[in-house]
Order: sequence, then structure tokens, then C-alpha cells
Amino acid sequence: MTFEFRTRRLPALACALLLAVAPAAAQEKVKSPAPPASETVAPSAPPEVTVEIPEITAEGSTLDADAIRDILTNGNVAGHAEGLAILDADRIVIPQILVSVTVPDSPEASMDFVYSDVELSGVSGGIAANATIGGISSTGAEEFTMQFGAMSAADFDIGAILAFYGLVPSGADTGFKTLYRNLSFEGGTMEGDGMSCDIGGASAEEFRARPLETPITDLMALAGEMEAAGDEPPPQLISRFLVMYADMITAFESTPVTFEGMSCEGATEEGEPLSFSVGQMNIDGFSPGTYPQISVSDISVTMEGAEAGTFSIGEMVLKSFDFSEQVELLRSVPENVDESWFEANARSLIPAFEGFSLSGIDFDIPDPENPGQRITASVGAFDVSLANYVNGIPATIDSSASNIIVDLPADSGDPQLQQLIDAGVDRLDLGFNLSLAWDEASETIAVNDVTFEGANLATIKLAGTVGNAVAELFSADTTAASMAGLGVTLKDVRLDITDAGLTDILLGLAGAEQGMDAASMRPMMAGVAEGMVMSLLGGDEQASSVGSAIAEFVRGGTSLSLTATALDQAGLSLFELMAAQNDPTTLLSKVKIDAVSQ
Repeated sequence: MTFEFRTRRLPALACALLLAVAPAAAQEKVKSPAPPASETVAPSAPPEVTVEIPEITAEGSTLDADAIRDILTNGNVAGHAEGLAILDADRIVIPQILVSVTVPDSPEASMDFVYSDVELSGVSGGIAANATIGGISSTGAEEFTMQFGAMSAADFDIGAILAFYGLVPSGADTGFKTLYRNLSFEGGTMEGDGMSCDIGGASAEEFRARPLETPITDLMALAGEMEAAGDEPPPQLISRFLVMYADMITAFESTPVTFEGMSCEGATEEGEPLSFSVGQMNIDGFSPGTYPQISVSDISVTMEGAEAGTFSIGEMVLKSFDFSEQVELLRSVPENVDESWFEANARSLIPAFEGFSLSGIDFDIPDPENPGQRITASVGAFDVSLANYVNGIPATIDSSASNIIVDLPADSGDPQLQQLIDAGVDRLDLGFNLSLAWDEASETIAVNDVTFEGANLATIKLAGTVGNAVAELFSADTTAASMAGLGVTLKDVRLDITDAGLTDILLGLAGAEQGMDAASMRPMMAGVAEGMVMSLLGGDEQASSVGSAIAEFVRGGTSLSLTATALDQAGLSLFELMAAQNDPTTLLSKVKIDAVSQ
């Protein structure tokens, strides 16, 4: 079943019955230019749409039934646009509108729609107090059926919709106007291709828009030209499209939208039972140049049979996209835009995406690498937050995850996992936190937190400051960015380790080969650790302090903190850090090290 083809058409047809179809119907009057004579591949035949309206009742209407039928069946919006924009009517009632969509090249994608009990009431000056569709049903060639309940809206401004599409003059008033209020959709059902879905209702308080700078007829003509041009449209067409796109995404705004979710049942291609469901979806209000945050709750997928498994997400949040900087760039695109312009502005075309989050993730699925085994895991919460974009790169990054729970299989075949299992660890409960922020004024990157945590194992936390982090790090010039990266320094770093059982496990594993338990291994390994530190760093006071603290931690301490601060305020360069890999003693004269064990 071709869901994409069908669902793409449904919104336009629904809007049509609220007379928002007027601009869409007018598009049928715009013909795409013929392809070049040298074209060897015949273009696909466009869908053929026919509309039949058996009966129309127009009470107290300034447009009669024949004019309304001409608009809806022939797409003659332009011929009646002025009358529609100032329409007065007590009631306009259409018991049925029959729409047939035939796809010559894909008959299986053809569909028939029936719109029932369409009504506009209390229309004054082009604004209908109420606009309703009693129901929508459809059938398709592939035994696809659809049945939706009522759709309604208040204060439906036909004139503002026509002005939005450029089909009537907007005059001096080019600001945002309310197109409709209190949109309500009852939901319904869809069946076909072995799937049956119940779809919940939707609602929104208000949708507003301003007139487009380019009439819809010109937009459709441009789309036809680009389609006829094939894979490589001329630069002039690309430039015009980008300018129009920038205008389009700043031309509307809305209040939040709520969708009540859906649930489906069916079968896989192998005939195994399959079901999935999505709970309530909330879409924050659109604003010019900004795509809002979307949150979805209670996502669930269940498969039965040979590949039985479950997957669920308690809540998924896709945070907002800010296109404001990209809009300004697109508005100034050169008339003969070419590939070099896109290459030069590739990073600037990346919108500011605020990130995403997931919570309540659970899955139990077959292990594709080990037949007969299963992968069972869950994640309490996962979040990525991005901000302060510079040339398409977020300069502030925060990410975290908690309660990443993985059940270890009894026979994994992995030696390292098997060691944990042998030590009595049959489940991992992990988490992490990451927080980085670039400060332009001080030219530093604050590594606020890099933490890895394992319940009943250990917590390892790293923090510090990177110096000489100049703005060129974010340059679109990769050479300049690379050179800036080589110039960063390390000003300070702090490592905190809290033991919650991991040391006992590691020492127990090490001692097993020698017939010793963890308690017996501690004093021996403490001496070894202290000796290694003294050997690497030399025997001065700092090295002795570090060695003693590490030895105390190994003997039975629960926490260890190591802090290194560069004596030079500029920090340690990458070259100094690289030299220390071969000779760690070179650092002792350049840093101050504090070590504390408890």
C-alpha cells in the first residue's frame, strides 16, 4: 500500500472542503512547460482529479450554487476570488462531494473520496462563523478504506486564505491574520494491506498567516519549470526557489496542536502478528522561521511469532529548529547561485536544532548475532541539549543518560562480560553526563562535567578548562579550524573517582589466579600502584603525594580526587602534552598537582 501517495493528498482534500482548497484547485490551471524535445524518458502522467457535487444549497449567499460548483469542480478560483473574499451567506450546505483521483501510471494508487455534510454558516465579509465537514470516507484500488469523523473550525477567513496564496490583493495590510480558530478533528479509521488503524482526534486553537510575497500560481509555475529541468535545474530557478522557500517558512504561525494518537494492528510480510501504537502528540506553536518542539508519548511496537519482541518509549521529544539565520541567508542568495555558493555557506545553512530527549525506553528483542539469545535492556532517560550555534556548530552541549540497564546473558561468549558475570554481576545499571560550554570573551571551553556512572560499581567524573579556544575553531574554513585546534591549551583538569564496588570486583578477578581474595590483594596492589607513580613522575614531593593518595585509595578508600593546574596561565599546549606521553616527568615543573583520598 502506497501510504505516502495517499496521505499526501488527504490534507489538501480536507482543506478543499473548508474552501482552503481554492488555491490548490487553482493550481490545476497552471501547466508545466513541455520538456525539451531531446528528452528521451517520458514524464509520468499527472493524477487526474474529478469532482462531482450532486446538490448545493446556498441560503442568503452572494455566490449562487452554480458559482460554488464551478469553484469546486472546475478549480475556477481565480474567476470567483473577489466574490469569495467578501462572501456573505446564511448557510451553504453540500450534502456530498465526490472526488475521484486516478493515477494513469499507477492504477493501484487511485482513490475515491466522499466528503459528507459540508457546511459554511454565518458567513459575513468572507469570514464564516463555522465551517464543518460531517465526515470523510475513501476507498482505494488496493482494498484500502478510510473513515474519518467530523472536522470543524470557527472564524474561517476565506479572504485571508486567498490573500495568503496571492489570489486576491492584500492591499496595504500585509500582516498576520487569523485564518481559522478552534480547529477540531474527530479522528477515524484506516484499513488496508493487512493493517487496521484507529486514529485519534486533533485540535488547535488558532492558525495565522500573512500573504506570501510570491503568488501561489508563480510558485506552482516555478515547480513545473524545475521538474521539467530534471536533475540539474538552472541556477536562476534554484535561486528563485530558495527565496520563495525563505518567504514560505516565515509566513505562518499557530498555537499548539494536540493529536490524540493512533494504534494499528496487522501482520509482517512473513505473516507474523504486528501491532504498534502512539499516544498523545503535542506540537508547540509555530512561529515565523521556527519549527516547534514535538513531544510524543507511549510509543509501542510488538511482534509475535518467530521474531517475537517488544519495543517501547515512554516519551520522545524532538526539540525546536530555529531557521532565522538561514532565512536571512536565503533571502540574499545570488541570482545565479552555483555549487561554490552552497559549499561556502554549507555550515551557515544548518539550522539551530535544540536537541532531543527520550525516556522510558524498554526493549526485548532477538539477538541477531546469537540465535536463541535475546537482548533485554532499558533506558530511564536520555537527553541531548544544544545551544549557542556558531557557523552551524553548537558551542554549548549538554547530554545525559540515566538507568541504562542491560541484562548480561548467562553465556555471552565475550571474555570481559563473562568475567563480570563470574564476579556476580548479571545486570549493568549505567549512566553518563556531558556538559561543555564555549565562552567567546575568555576564549575558553568549560568542560563542566564528563561523568560515567555504574550503579554498585563506580563513578568517574572529569572536569576542566580548555584555553586559547579562539573563534576560528568554528570557522567554515577547515584549514583555519584545524590550525585553531592545534593551538588550544589545557589550563586545568580534575578527576574524581568514587568506588562503589568495582575495585573489589577487579581485585577479586586479579587475585583469583593466585588464590587470593580482594582484601588480601589490596595492600599488595597499593604498593605496586604507588611504586608505578613514583617511577613515572619521579621522586619529588608532588609525585610522592600523588602516589600516597592512590595507594590509600587502593588499600580501601572510597574516593580519590586528582587536580592538575597549569602554572602558566595560558595553559599547557598540545605539544607539551604530547611530549609528556614519552616522559611524564616533564610535567612536574609545569603543573601543580593535588591528590586527596578518603
